[in-house]
Amino acid sequence: MRFEADGVYHKVWLAVQEDDELTAVVRSRQLHIYRGGKKVLVLAGKAAPKVLRADNVCSLIQIVANASDSKMTAISLDGIIPQNVVCSQELRAFFAAHLGKGFHFKAEFQDWLHNNAGKTFREAVEAYHSIEHPKEIKPQFEYNQYIRDFFADNKGATLKDAIRCWHWKKLQPGPHKYEKPDLDAVME
Repeated sequence: MRFEADGVYHKVWLAVQEDDELTAVVRSRQLHIYRGGKKVLVLAGKAAPKVLRADNVCSLIQIVANASDSKMTAISLDGIIPQNVVCSQELRAFFAAHLGKGFHFKAEFQDWLHNNAGKTFREAVEAYHSIEHPKEIKPQFEYNQYIRDFFADNKGATLKDAIRCWHWKKLQPGPHKYEKPDLDAVME
């Protein structure tokens, strides 16, 4: 957690609690942090808090950002996967460097990471290729795939044509994948 004694925002939280002026600045800028589901302070920027002006808030935020950066550079093949690992841009860059530019945080791999805290990132890299990634398209993504396939097969067609074909295809029994006869059935 970010608010534990060694957490990323712990110093900021303590400083805000102890300094009335700092608390007023934080409130006036509407900077919030969530603690236990309750909004406490919001920092501009997600991965690295953005420095707004030179004052107490910014110097504390910079300390936090630097501490956060030093933790992220610790990612290595022999590093340990932490409990509640966050699939951040830094972690994505690490895996892309070791698995290739085509790397994506697929749901199955994210589940593997969360279920294997305590193992090394080297084991995660090795496991990535052995994890079954489903080939089927989940129903919530069928429309997007259908439209892409429609345009790949029908250069110069309109979106209206593609949507009309999609609506027709949804009413048909069987898979909702684009086939060349779909356009003929709608255009008749």
